[in-house]
Amino acid sequence: MTSTGAIILANGAVLEAPGYAKTFGDSADPVTRSAPGGALTLAAQGAGGISLGNATLSVGGGAGNAGKLTLSAPNGAIDLGTAVLDGHGGMGASGGIFSLDTQSAIDLVALNNRVGAYGFTGGFDLRTRSGDIVLGLGQTLRSGSVNLTADGGFVIVGGTIDTSGVNGGDIALYGNRGVTLQASARLDATASGYAADDSRQASAGNVTLGTDFIAGTTSTSGAGVVSGTSGKITVASGAVIDVSAKRPGDRLVPLLRNGVVYYQAAKGDQGGIVSFRAPVIDGPSGKTVNVEVASAASVVGARAVELEGFKRWDLAAVAASGLCTGVTNVAGTITLDVAAGLDTANADGTLTTVAGLNFLGDNGADTVVDFVQSYDVSAAYANLGGLAGQANFTARPGIDLGHSGDIVLNSNWNLGAGIVNVTAAKAAGLMDVDAKTGQAYVKVGSEAELLANYTKMTYRVGGKATGAAPKLAIRAGGNLQIKGSVTDGFFQFRDQYDPTFQAAAAGLTSSTTLSLLGGERDASTYIDWSTYINDPTPWDNYYSTFFNGQDYTGLGIDQLTAGAAAAVAHVRWRRTCRSTRSAISAAALSSGPGGVGDALASAVVFPLLPGNRIATSSSYRLVAGATASTDPVRVAGFGTASLIVDGAKPTTMTITAGSASGTFLIDVYDGASNSMGASFQAGQGTFESYLENLFPGLDGDTAISLPYWSKVPTDFQTFITNTLNANPSAHVKVWRSPQQWNNYREVTISVSLFSQFLQQYPGGFPGLASGGGASVAVPLIRQTMIRTGIGSISLAAAGDVDLRGSVAPVYVDGRGQVSTIPTATNAGLDVRSQQLGGPAIYTAGYGVAASTASVFSTASNYGYGISGLQNNSIAGVVLADPVTLDGGGDVSVSAGRDVLGRRDLSLAATLDAFTSPSPLLVPRISPGGSARSALRPAWRSIRNCSARASARSAAAISSSTPAATSRPFPPLRIPRSRPRCCPPAPARCRPSAAAM
Repeated sequence: MTSTGAIILANGAVLEAPGYAKTFGDSADPVTRSAPGGALTLAAQGAGGISLGNATLSVGGGAGNAGKLTLSAPNGAIDLGTAVLDGHGGMGASGGIFSLDTQSAIDLVALNNRVGAYGFTGGFDLRTRSGDIVLGLGQTLRSGSVNLTADGGFVIVGGTIDTSGVNGGDIALYGNRGVTLQASARLDATASGYAADDSRQASAGNVTLGTDFIAGTTSTSGAGVVSGTSGKITVASGAVIDVSAKRPGDRLVPLLRNGVVYYQAAKGDQGGIVSFRAPVIDGPSGKTVNVEVASAASVVGARAVELEGFKRWDLAAVAASGLCTGVTNVAGTITLDVAAGLDTANADGTLTTVAGLNFLGDNGADTVVDFVQSYDVSAAYANLGGLAGQANFTARPGIDLGHSGDIVLNSNWNLGAGIVNVTAAKAAGLMDVDAKTGQAYVKVGSEAELLANYTKMTYRVGGKATGAAPKLAIRAGGNLQIKGSVTDGFFQFRDQYDPTFQAAAAGLTSSTTLSLLGGERDASTYIDWSTYINDPTPWDNYYSTFFNGQDYTGLGIDQLTAGAAAAVAHVRWRRTCRSTRSAISAAALSSGPGGVGDALASAVVFPLLPGNRIATSSSYRLVAGATASTDPVRVAGFGTASLIVDGAKPTTMTITAGSASGTFLIDVYDGASNSMGASFQAGQGTFESYLENLFPGLDGDTAISLPYWSKVPTDFQTFITNTLNANPSAHVKVWRSPQQWNNYREVTISVSLFSQFLQQYPGGFPGLASGGGASVAVPLIRQTMIRTGIGSISLAAAGDVDLRGSVAPVYVDGRGQVSTIPTATNAGLDVRSQQLGGPAIYTAGYGVAASTASVFSTASNYGYGISGLQNNSIAGVVLADPVTLDGGGDVSVSAGRDVLGRRDLSLAATLDAFTSPSPLLVPRISPGGSARSALRPAWRSIRNCSARASARSAAAISSSTPAATSRPFPPLRIPRSRPRCCPPAPARCRPSAAAM
């Protein structure tokens, strides 16, 4: 309910959005399920404020978790009168959240006691526009979480704020003129932990003390930088900020199963984070912040202490200055573009200047990069009472970008960007050069050293991977639309979309060694051509005594391309896909012509740095409908502005297959697929004599049978036709054997004739339509992501948080083809389209151990997109190593109206299509559950923390193992196991924003 004037309730008015409970089953076996209460907002813009009279306002009702009640009168007072406020949750559920925004001063304790008695114990949020907020000596404020914001004065605490519990709640104190904790103050956000037989990990709450430029003192420079007189944060000696976990040690939890006691390892509970936030100002000894802590002993149990000194830019003024690219203002809408005029990296770690200084991505005066890399507020350390000397202390730069109207981020923004000195890394042996392409690639196992010592990080203090990461705030007074990905905590060490690699893969995926299987090594005779052809069940009777052929990757002979190369080249292409400098840039540009590709799909979580040091990553505050407040995520109580995040952007990239150099090779394996010896190379003797040397007793009439999918390769068919024209009784036949599956065909030919074919065509099987130089369209599903590593993510909007990805649904089939309407449910699996979901928003955490093996170390049979479903590729999915991650930050979502989302069904449909040809093709994905659980980040815990749309979770991606399947070519009886897609956080998991 909103009003441009006052809101007055009377005559017993009732406004309700209560919870709801429903019991299912019968009296003998009832099951009750509940829905939470909703959000009830009264916002009056007039000076008359809000008067509740004798009304009843309910977001509880005693069923399920209670909802949120918001009263907003920014220009007036709020009179609760004799109103009845109901915030009671159901049994075992959480109480309601109470939020009040008023122009006038408030009796803090009386208000908290009153709403607490009405059941509003889930959270207490108070903002005043004038005067101080004071909690005096001996007074106590208790709630599930507390936010006190005095935008016209100080927050002064001499009493106790208590958010302790099994998990501690957050405490945020923001004062425009400052925050003061007196000697008697106690902030208690401790975690008592779960029961002794409960293996869940509890966390204490986080405590933030923040101030800003004092209202009326600010000015804006010609470069758009906002400055002024800072408020002051003071923590007196004796004050206590307790964010400890009462049970911090790892433990064993007993489990009773079938009368036997087992023990499960449980991680120790973790302390909270204590943060001090203030603007960076000029001091007598350099840049500083106005924060004073008398003694480090005031902070108890913190796993981290952060000092955030922020720099604020008015984006409209930045755009008007004309000093930078990347920020434009058209009709009041600010557009941010990290790619516009962005300098490009050179192999030696230097930069080539591009016309224009990109405000977001280039390093220059008053740019974001300059502020982050040169950030130094050490002049304030002497005032911190010893906190700055503790191992858990970090000084982090705050990036505060604001505009009173709409803001659009029109590109990727890669806050994990870096410039690699390839020249020095090669000299140090961390990188090598591929002999086929001349491209440098990262050696497996060298990633951590490369990142730590040979990469200048764009958004890290000092440009080092060990430097502090920023806290980014984009605050739009109107709508905020994120069209590209915002990412940190990931780095691209190899790009599977690199056009040179893709071109080579297109030529080499099937231009590899032809393998002959099934020869009986110890036999003195082998099945002859006529016997095999005339037998009604040749596979059953002669499988181990004739040769059946397949490509190295299990393909038919018609899938081989021109210019076949040696197996070692096949391995090299799979292992040495390079990283691309454009992809690890600030704009996360794709490496293909015109930016086609997916710069972020191949990016992986930062490795543990040398010494097992965890790399930091950025935190984000993305706000639509932001109001002028000391609280950086505060939104207008009566606004309609929305935060909109685009979804995946399906497209295609065209790859021209490269013609591989080298000669045609044939490897020979026995019936157990063991190599029989050196490969046969066309042009070095005859194939017949080569086999006779390997297999005594074999003669020229021994049968070889080669399967194919659709047609015999052109030159092979020409040879067969010419041979049969010359001699209709020649021992070669194109046919369907009685035991072939699904009408697949084969060529059965004698060793002697096959040897003659190789003498006439030493290149093997050229002349195919899919041969070298041909083009193939590869489907791309570039996911929009908001992700980070160990940082946190806060999304807030006065109106909707729209995570649908698009207004109208988009559908994708198993081939990666896009449509605006779903196909019929009885369509084939490969063309049955399913709904594409919205963006991916997650925190990945960090790798708990350094990698010791990689799928990129050896040959892989996975060629992304080259031949669609017939070649081990899934649209939008690339390879990744399995990793075990921990320590992801919080994700919070708060909306004044609705949180809109759209479930993704397309990946499951694509996997179904990929695995449909055989009942053997059932992916094994760990951890258990489904492909979705392994390919998506698993949020460890979700708990309600604000009205109708919020989740606060310690996000961590669980350990996952590559999804492995067996996909035999139909005529072959020896299935070859091979890894499939295995992104731990998603490649199409959609989880992206920058790469190298």
